[in-house]
Amino acid sequence: DTLSGGDGLDAAVFTGRRADYQITTTGGITTVTDLRTGAVNEGADSLTGIERLVFQDGAVHLDGTNANPFARTDRVSQSRGDGFIDLPASRLTANDLDGDGDALSITGIGDVTGGSAWLTEDGHVRFVAAPGFEGLASFTYTVDDGHGGTATGLVEVDVEARGPRDGLAPYQWHLVETTVTDVWPDYTGQGVVIGIADNGVDYTHPDVAPNYDDTIDWDYSSNDDVAMPHASGDAHGTYVAAIAAGALNGEGVIGVAYEATLAGYLTFEGYIDSWADYPNGSRPRYDVDVLNNSWTFTSDFATTLGFLPASWTTPGMEKLAVYGRDGLGTNIVFAAGNTGDEGSRADYDLFVNSRYTIAVASVDYQGDQSVFSRPGASVLIGAPGSGIVSADRPGSTGYDPGEFGADYHLGSGTSAAAPVVSGAIALMLEANADLGWRDVQAILANSAWREMPADADAGWRFNGATSWNGGGFAFRDDTGFGYLDARAAVRLAETWTLQSTSANEVSVTLQNATDVTLADNGSITSTIEVTDEIEIGHVTLSIDLTHTHVGDLVITLTSPDGTVSTFVDRAGKVAGDDTDIGTTKDNLNFSFSSVQFRGELSPGTWTLTVTDARTGDTGVLRDWKLGIHGDTPSDDTLTVLTDQFADLVPAGQDGRLVIGDDAGHDTINAAIVTSDIAFDLAAGGVVDGREVVIADGTVIEDFFAGDGDDLLVGNAADNRLWGGRGDDVIEGGAGADVIEGGQGIDTAGWSTATQGITVDLAAGTASDGDTLSGIENLVGSDHDDTLTGNDGANLLVGGAGGDTLDGGAGDDTLAGGAGDDVIQGGD
Repeated sequence: DTLSGGDGLDAAVFTGRRADYQITTTGGITTVTDLRTGAVNEGADSLTGIERLVFQDGAVHLDGTNANPFARTDRVSQSRGDGFIDLPASRLTANDLDGDGDALSITGIGDVTGGSAWLTEDGHVRFVAAPGFEGLASFTYTVDDGHGGTATGLVEVDVEARGPRDGLAPYQWHLVETTVTDVWPDYTGQGVVIGIADNGVDYTHPDVAPNYDDTIDWDYSSNDDVAMPHASGDAHGTYVAAIAAGALNGEGVIGVAYEATLAGYLTFEGYIDSWADYPNGSRPRYDVDVLNNSWTFTSDFATTLGFLPASWTTPGMEKLAVYGRDGLGTNIVFAAGNTGDEGSRADYDLFVNSRYTIAVASVDYQGDQSVFSRPGASVLIGAPGSGIVSADRPGSTGYDPGEFGADYHLGSGTSAAAPVVSGAIALMLEANADLGWRDVQAILANSAWREMPADADAGWRFNGATSWNGGGFAFRDDTGFGYLDARAAVRLAETWTLQSTSANEVSVTLQNATDVTLADNGSITSTIEVTDEIEIGHVTLSIDLTHTHVGDLVITLTSPDGTVSTFVDRAGKVAGDDTDIGTTKDNLNFSFSSVQFRGELSPGTWTLTVTDARTGDTGVLRDWKLGIHGDTPSDDTLTVLTDQFADLVPAGQDGRLVIGDDAGHDTINAAIVTSDIAFDLAAGGVVDGREVVIADGTVIEDFFAGDGDDLLVGNAADNRLWGGRGDDVIEGGAGADVIEGGQGIDTAGWSTATQGITVDLAAGTASDGDTLSGIENLVGSDHDDTLTGNDGANLLVGGAGGDTLDGGAGDDTLAGGAGDDVIQGGD
């Protein structure tokens, strides 16, 4: 390309670092040659009238001139007694500005109050509060642009008493490991109702009473509204309830959603009956947001629960999904079950394997599957379930008193893991009350943490989707899509723009009723051809086969993309025990579901495989039905990027680095990402430390950034650019853009504008139809701009041209730049 800057101070911006390019100047023409290989190579550019070359790691001044940087105030917080805060220089300089595009560094620290601050050898700033100090501490730092320009910035440190903390909180490891504590500054579950379906909840317990609503609970065995446990020792429901939403009251334990509302639903027979009886049945009330079920069938492939036919489970749960929460759907959470070490699977339970259910496995402190937790194709997510301390009923009415006294119990089981997820869903719903039940499941799948997704020995597999980190979802049988990450789930919930309910779900059910004989030690396949186009959320399988020993069987389903889900695997056989022959049950007429095909497209050949893995028995596959449930495929694509994006490339997943789509309104959601993002919607950028390329012909309309200090640049389309947390710099480009800074000190810029722009922060408007919110600072174009602040503390930088700057109310910093400028401080 040939670039001519013309008059004024002009800059050419490049996507790589300075070392990626060769720069030569001959006869007044500067040539910049990209030395990188592959799709990211920008070729060679010939430049005239250009004064600055701006790279990711700094600028080159071709004209020898330099403007001083501007340093802004930063504010951070620290809990008293937490030791020092470590602040990378990039964190403090992210909201500082340099009109030349120079990389800024910190060269000195001074004027420290309330503690001590110092500069480390690697350029980090560290601060520690003085013993006993509480309040607003501060220090200054000197920022240097590397070309002789300096400025002084101020850092304010809010030293506060340690955050929410009840007496047993140090033993509640699950709150930290699931990042729940990172969410509490913003969300605590307030306004969300969690129902506890169990053997009653002792709502007199001090950790339960403040959050319990006895006007909406119900006892189904007594048919009254007193849902207290009946028998001595019935403490399970109380234990579960406090894990989900135990109150913050200065004693005992803290629940995941410690300001959510609790309601108990006692016993199961009438309870399930009421599900199928809607709308005549009134309980559980259909305005319960999350319904926790820390119980399962007592035997595999059971078809009855007490007197109630298990066939009622699907219509009952379906009605909760259809009518609950005024049509958004009740979120039904089930424990995966505790007999995994006995050869059982979550797939063998009609409640746990329902597509309306969020099946939760248990993991231990190291993130590994708890030995007792049942695996399965229906398991959506794992959560802490080993060594969880929670509330107990007092004295002999509860569990045996242990190390935490008579009112608290240290337990393990998927019963504990389920309410951790229920509490996290309450945090998600407080962040976004418009989520449908299918949205909640999608967010949990996208945001779950995979410890080592590239490690084949760890059992991780990838399906054929294209939307998670630019490719397929990583999953495994024991913990589904991974380990609950509450912070990530809430960040995604905040920015989720879909609404997926029963009302807009699409489904197709197909059948193959041809008898196929299964020989002893043999294997058979049967296929169904699907032509309906569905983007998959769940796949269901109903199978009818005769066999004299179900414990011999392995049953799998393979999608057109080659993804394999296992539904039956030598049922009842303990792994590693060669003498165990598994369950002696004969014949199988049962329904299953799988979450593992999420995001794939349905058309093509689906293959059922039934294998007899032990000598002595034969059978006949009589009939099977395939159900596919999800959404109509759309040109409007959503790509979710996470903190594991970089981890996937070494696993041979480098195809994820190129994002392409040639139609529709497309969105990249990187709200989960904690590191700094630099992204240009026209070309790509850096996410989670990896360079991402936008394929030729691809137009991305919307981008949601995460917790870092991000740089977002729009394209010629009408963009929505959301900075999220952190101190962000956002430039919309051409088009009528929606620019949302989010939390932090955020800057909107117009460096590529071809004419003067008018921006009014108070009104939230700008030229060409742009709208702004959550923006504190403005940087104009090289033309005649009019920039108006709001009642906050604004930084307005005019740049070249004859600019008019009006700070408005607040303590403002105004810089006209080159040209004849009119500057008015305002109130």
